[in-house]
Amino acid sequence: GKGFAVVASEVKELAHETSKATETITLRVAGIRAAATKAAGEISHISEVIGQINDYQATIAGAVEEQTATTAAMASSAAHVATASESMVSNLDEVTSANHATSTQLQTIVSEAQEVSGTSSRLQSVLSGFQA
Repeated sequence: GKGFAVVASEVKELAHETSKATETITLRVAGIRAAATKAAGEISHISEVIGQINDYQATIAGAVEEQTATTAAMASSAAHVATASESMVSNLDEVTSANHATSTQLQTIVSEAQEVSGTSSRLQSVLSGFQA
């Protein structure tokens, strides 16, 4: 009689502890799932930001390439002016136009560099939040 009661009591206690452990594990698994979902969202956002940065870099590279072409055109125009004094006025107009294009491109580069800087700051903020 008493032996069975002791065993039954132990079984009941083990069942209670198992129930508590199961509940704890369930809560931890739910927490891990929530963290994984959040991490996936953050990674997706980081991927979007990286895509934007790549787009900005491509735009800047294109602007630099255009600026190089414009600079080469300016050099050619300057050489032509030096050797052909009778066409000096028309060549000076070309140089002025090229300078205006360069200025416009520089303004574009500065603006895009500021956008890249802002995106970089946002990415750093997102990464800081992700690491926390």
